Amino acid sequence: ESGHRRRRRQAVAEMESLLEFAEKGLRRFAAADRVDLGALVDVRIEDDGGEEERTLFFLPVGAGAELAGPGGDGWVQVVTPRSPVGKALLRARAGDSFEIVIDGRDREWTVVDVG
Repeated sequence: ESGHRRRRRQAVAEMESLLEFAEKGLRRFAAADRVDLGALVDVRIEDDGGEEERTLFFLPVGAGAELAGPGGDGWVQVVTPRSPVGKALLRARAGDSFEIVIDGRDREWTVVDVG
């Protein structure tokens, strides 16, 4: 099987997964809810170089994609349950913290808000 055919099959499978997810409708999350598919999650990331905040959109596919925030306000990054960040975030709640090593950098992630 060619690489092109394999990538095409994977893209179709991902689109089908996303459509199936979308057909269920987006769930409304309360601040006390656990992170699950469809959640927008604000996180604070700290390491020796300082700290930053990000908004993540927890989806079944599309890891790494960046979407413009509502009204063009900032960026939202897509995270999936299969990524290291997604595995750590799944079922977390606001206030939970965890450490993840990415590209050799140990960083502490804290869930600030779930919505």
